[in-house]
Amino acid sequence: MPTAQMHVVDVLTEAHATLKRHSPLGDGFSAATWHRQLLNDTAYSRPGHHTLSLYLSGGEKVRRRDQPDKWGAPGKLCLLPAEHESYWEIGGEIRFLHLYMPPELFARQVVQILDAEPRLFSLADRTYMDDAWLTATCLRLVQYDWNDPVACLSANALSHDVLLHLLQTQTQRVQLPAIKGGLSPVQRTIIRDWIETHLAENMTLSAMAGQLHLSEYHFAHMFKISFGMPPHNWVLRRRIERAREQLQHTNDDLLAIALQNGFASVSHLSKHMKQLIGVPPGKYRHWSQSHALPVSGN
Repeated sequence: MPTAQMHVVDVLTEAHATLKRHSPLGDGFSAATWHRQLLNDTAYSRPGHHTLSLYLSGGEKVRRRDQPDKWGAPGKLCLLPAEHESYWEIGGEIRFLHLYMPPELFARQVVQILDAEPRLFSLADRTYMDDAWLTATCLRLVQYDWNDPVACLSANALSHDVLLHLLQTQTQRVQLPAIKGGLSPVQRTIIRDWIETHLAENMTLSAMAGQLHLSEYHFAHMFKISFGMPPHNWVLRRRIERAREQLQHTNDDLLAIALQNGFASVSHLSKHMKQLIGVPPGKYRHWSQSHALPVSGN
């Protein structure tokens, strides 16, 4: 189980909740369904990942201590950001779905969709909100067999849709007294465009830093502040994303796709795709071309 999900899982396990099933969904997403019967309190403290919770049954005797007038119910949603803290009074039997989302993906969406720095935005902390689209999408997610690689790809695509929906509807701007460090908007655009045109090449930290006339150390530090992840992580994800676009929309040879995106061979591309989304290029192509879905991550 990924380290990023250990906090919530540990808390629920210590509270004697039963983990019915759990599976990574690719790209850092993970889903779990839980069952609770015992009456006890639960506290979450800066879990390090975003959690979307949907009550599948029960919840009428569950409330958050700092919001004592709100009670749960089937279909109710909670959004718990990575840095949040919350304390809950649990009563009655409940079943619920958790979708765990890595902050790095939220950061990447802020950069790519809002063209802004991730540190300027955060997901809202929401308790028992109603959102018909989110509820219906989460119920679809529950229906998939997460252990089946092909079904897991569909669950992965739904997870990306959920995160995009949250970015569009549950994002708030962080009020910072002064913004220090990081790349300027012009620098951010320059390095993004340069990376996009050099994905097929062996990019080095020195070459990237040189585009902005910065030392490797300062470039890496400022890039992470502005993009929410280290340069090599950004480059790898962009290479995988572009390869996935080509696999979905073209019939190009797998070796050509690998080389065009900076991978030394098909096996090299396959290794990273398996690590990221759980399936090799050929299987991803078959799935994506048979589904009328956008490529996840864009």
